[in-house]
Order: sequence, then C-alpha cells, then structure tokens
Amino acid sequence: MIDSNTIAGIKAMTGNMIGNITKPGNNTGVRPSIRLHLIIGLTVVVILAGGIGGWGSTAEISGALIAPGSVVVESNVAAR
Repeated sequence: MIDSNTIAGIKAMTGNMIGNITKPGNNTGVRPSIRLHLIIGLTVVVILAGGIGGWGSTAEISGALIAPGSVVVESNVAAR
C-alpha cells in the first residue's frame, strides 16, 4: 500500500519535476534543460554542416584520375 510518506519521498527524490513540467509559466525543472540542450545541439549541427559544406564548395580539386572502363549489367530484370 502506498502511504503519504512514500509519496513525499518520491516527490523529494524527483524534485517535483512532473509538477514543474506541467505547470505553465514555471521555468524551473526539466523542460528548460531540454530546450537548452536542443539549442546547443542544433547550433553545433548547423555550424558543422555549414563549415563542411562551405569548405566543400570552395575547395579546389587539384586533379582527377581518368581510367578506361565499362559497365556490365549482371541481371535481366526489366523495369516496369
């Protein structure tokens, strides 16, 4: 049986996080932490993608290897 002491202990351990999430206008608890981590993560992704994309679009290709070759189809499956 769950008594009031058990409930009070659970609330003390969790820091009443569930109440902080569900109460509108309360900026303490789990939700701001998730928002901060999302902002930091998306910023890192945008910077990395922009940096790699910018480098890739401006990098000069110094040479290419051209070799003779042929393409051979190994199956007789026709497209429908």
